[in-house]
Amino acid sequence: MGFNCSRFYHTIALKSDGTLWAWGWNWAGQLGDGTNNTTRNTPQQIGADNTWASISGGGGHTIALKSDGTLWAWGFNPQGQLGDCTLDNRWIPVQITGICDTTPPTTAALPSGGTYNSSKSVMLYCNDGAGSGCATTYYCTVGGCTPTIQYTGTPINISASTVLRFYSKDIAGNSEAVKTETYTMIQYRLR
Repeated sequence: MGFNCSRFYHTIALKSDGTLWAWGWNWAGQLGDGTNNTTRNTPQQIGADNTWASISGGGGHTIALKSDGTLWAWGFNPQGQLGDCTLDNRWIPVQITGICDTTPPTTAALPSGGTYNSSKSVMLYCNDGAGSGCATTYYCTVGGCTPTIQYTGTPINISASTVLRFYSKDIAGNSEAVKTETYTMIQYRLR
């Protein structure tokens, strides 16, 4: 079993079976058990993973490496010491990717809104550029609606005049503002 003590009264241990254990003062989530402002007098297993390879405790935060080479961090983070691109305290281990994506994705509807004389099959395309990648796109077609239907890649059939509202989120959690496209369907009348 490997031990690491931090300077703010918490201890973390790595057992030979790859499980991670923590105990002590947990004033900022540094134990990684999903709580804060608690004291643990006995070791608590952190998650169910048994792939932890290395650990290090800091001043109110913990850093760990898994056997697959991924880096994880949790605890006190007012100066960004966790490296997760936020200043948020983390109460459970979060993966540190090294990509600080703060730019939301952009989504386009094709064909775009306009006046048409027949129904349209509309596709939504998310682009996150060099960011963390598109995660989910939501849409709705009822006037004034909030987009909550998850777009799955199946064309959206627009057969009557409507407003399509949509937006996307990326893997880093950035959301773009809701966009709208207005589709007007007209019917030609023969005389």
